Amino acid sequence: MEQSPLVSLVLSVKNAMPHVRDAIEGLKRQTYRNFEVVVQDGASTDGTIDYLRSVSGLINMAIVSEPDSGIGQAYSRGVARAKGAVVCFISADEYLDDDALEKGVQWFSRHPEAAVIYGGVRLIDAAGRLFQTFIPPPWDWMKVIHNEMVVPMAATFLDRKRLGADLQYDESLLTCPDYDFWLRVGSKLDAAQFVLVPEPILTARADSTSMSFRAGSFSQFTKDKLFILNRYLNSLGEGREVAALRANASAGILIWAAENVLRLKGVSPDFLKYCREAANFDPHSPRLAELARISEAFEITPSGEFLLRPPPQPQAPNGRTRRVDGILKLEEMRAEPSWSGAKVEHGVTARITTASDPWGYSALIPLASVQKPLTEPWYWVKLNLEVLSGEIGISLFANDTVHNEQAISPEHGRVDVFVRMNQPRATAIMIRNGSQPGPAVVDIFSATLEGAPKWVSWSAPE
Repeated sequence: MEQSPLVSLVLSVKNAMPHVRDAIEGLKRQTYRNFEVVVQDGASTDGTIDYLRSVSGLINMAIVSEPDSGIGQAYSRGVARAKGAVVCFISADEYLDDDALEKGVQWFSRHPEAAVIYGGVRLIDAAGRLFQTFIPPPWDWMKVIHNEMVVPMAATFLDRKRLGADLQYDESLLTCPDYDFWLRVGSKLDAAQFVLVPEPILTARADSTSMSFRAGSFSQFTKDKLFILNRYLNSLGEGREVAALRANASAGILIWAAENVLRLKGVSPDFLKYCREAANFDPHSPRLAELARISEAFEITPSGEFLLRPPPQPQAPNGRTRRVDGILKLEEMRAEPSWSGAKVEHGVTARITTASDPWGYSALIPLASVQKPLTEPWYWVKLNLEVLSGEIGISLFANDTVHNEQAISPEHGRVDVFVRMNQPRATAIMIRNGSQPGPAVVDIFSATLEGAPKWVSWSAPE
C-alpha cells in the first residue's frame, strides 16, 4: 500500500438528524486529510440531506440520495462509488477521534500483511455520558460465526486490494450484512491478515437511536443472521461436522440475541423465547447455562429440557424490611494484596480506590457465619454509598464468582444499593472497578443486611 493512501469513508444515512452533525464535525477535525466522504442517503425527509449539502470544510464529499431496501443495499452502493485504497464504514450515530484516520494509515504501514485492521469503541448513553470502552478480542473466525465476538465495523479499516471482490455487502439483507461479510472474508483469509489494535478510535451512541440498542430489533436480526448462516453452510455440503456447526452456531445467534435483550429489557417474553429456541439447537451450551444463572428465569435439565423457574427475588425490596445485625462487617472490608492498585481506607466513611484494570477486583466486605437460622425468606445487603469518580461494580461473591452485579457511577449521587442474597454459599460482597480503564473512587457510609417476607431462607457459610 502507498504511503499516504486515499481513505474512503462510506457514510450510510437515513433521517439521521441531529446526530449526523457530530459525525460530520468529527470528519472535519481529522488530522489525516487524504480522504473522501461517500454519502449514501436513503431518501431522508427530516432535513438530513439539506444539512449534508450545506456542509463546508469537506472538499471531497459526494452525496447520493435515493430510496434503498435497507442497510445492506445502502452500504453496497456506497462501496461501489468509493475510490480509496482503504475503506471504512461509518454511521451517523458515531464520530471518529480526530486522529483516527491517521492511526489507521499508520497501522497499515506497521502491518503490511493485513487485509483488515480494527480497534475499539467508546459507548455513550443518551445524555452523552461515557459508560463503556469496548475493545474487541483478537480475530477468531469460529467465535464470529458463533456470535461470541463482535468486530465494530466503524472502527475497522479495510484494504481494498487484498479484499478484492469480497469488499461488498449483500444488498438483499435488511440487517446484519456485516455478519455475512465476516463469514465470507473470514473463510478465505488467514487469521494473520486480521489485526487488532486494542485502543478506541471512535465514540458511538448506545441508545435507542441505534437499532442495536432497541430490543425489538433482534427479531429481524436473528432472522437475517440465521439465513446468512444457513446459506453459507449450505455451500459446504452435508456431513456430520457441518450439521454440528449448524446447530451450535444457530444456538449462538439466538443466545447473542438473548444476551442483548436481557441487557436492554431484563427478563422478558422475547428473552425467554430466544433462550428456548437456542435450547432446541444446543441445550448444553455453556453460554445458555450462564444466561440461566444470571437471569434465574429458567433451567436446562440434564436431559436438555427447558423449564421456566418461578419469578426470582426482586432486585430491591418494595416494602418495609427488618435489619439483621452481626452479619455484614464493613470494618473488616479489605483488598487482597494481589489486587494491584486497589486500596481500602477505614474511618468514619470507608473509601475504596479500585484497581485500574476494567472489572479488576478491588474490595471484599466479608459475611459472618450465621449462628442461628435467619427467619425472613428474602435478604438484601443494603449499601449507602457515593461514587466520586469512575464506575464501580457491586455484587454478591459466591464460589469465586460475582452474582447480581450492578454498575454505579457518579451520576447516581449518594444512593442506597441493594444486592440480593440469593446464593447459599455467598462469602462476601465484592466491589470492583467498572468497565472503564483507570481507578474509580467510592465512599461507603453504611452496610447492613435487610430481610423481608417471601421465598426461602438464606444462611452464610460455616
